[in-house]
Amino acid sequence: MPFDKAYRTIDLPSRGVLYDGLIPDGRVKCTIWDTTIEELFAGGGSSPTALVGEILERCLVDLPIPVNDLLIGDRYYAFFALRAESYGDEYEFPMRCSACKLQFRHTISIMNDLEVITLDDDCREPIEVILPHLGITVAYRFLRGRDEDDIDKHLDRIYKARAKGAKLGKGGQVPQSYKKGTDPSYKFRLAKHIVSIDGKDVDFDVALDWIGTLKSPDSLALRRSIDQNDPRIDIRLTIECPRCEYLNETFLPFTPELVSPR
Repeated sequence: MPFDKAYRTIDLPSRGVLYDGLIPDGRVKCTIWDTTIEELFAGGGSSPTALVGEILERCLVDLPIPVNDLLIGDRYYAFFALRAESYGDEYEFPMRCSACKLQFRHTISIMNDLEVITLDDDCREPIEVILPHLGITVAYRFLRGRDEDDIDKHLDRIYKARAKGAKLGKGGQVPQSYKKGTDPSYKFRLAKHIVSIDGKDVDFDVALDWIGTLKSPDSLALRRSIDQNDPRIDIRLTIECPRCEYLNETFLPFTPELVSPR
């Protein structure tokens, strides 16, 4: 019995610019999802980061670099492109209006309704931004899959410390009640970007301490620069309520229907 080995191509939003010519034009070869991928979804317990990594490991073909060396934006774009190739482009998910509290379902076309931010040919890391309050220049880089793994491990350590003595869920997962409050990954993630401060190269620990001292105007300037330049599929959405017409600002949710539609 012959096996279907049909391949597809995906054009990554980085356009391959930051991979030293190893991924020309940012074009990668892939296979669509199969039942071995569906097994991953059925198993549950994995974080979105781990799930996306496993899917890319199995579906990207002849990738010249480790999957964890892909830019985070490229990784998630490839994930969404694979989903669209495998199950179709439409994704329906539940919504609750922030104004009138109406619960409804909304459908988008993943690859058509979400904006894709791409890199220019002359983009080079690190990228510099001048902070308006301190009046200094900060250089930053884009994050890779390995950085996201570090962020996941950092969160896991914090949540388990909060839940010490509590009964953990399936796969050792921390109960949701221990994950509420401030985002413990916020400063950690931002510090991962930092390469140098005022012309001096810094390591992660120094960057993390420094991020904690930033005033809001400088934090905003740094975050805006990263947001404007980071190649990715933008999962921010504005959804109009069908009853009161309020425009709800939200992010594309990661639901079971996204990875395994019925």
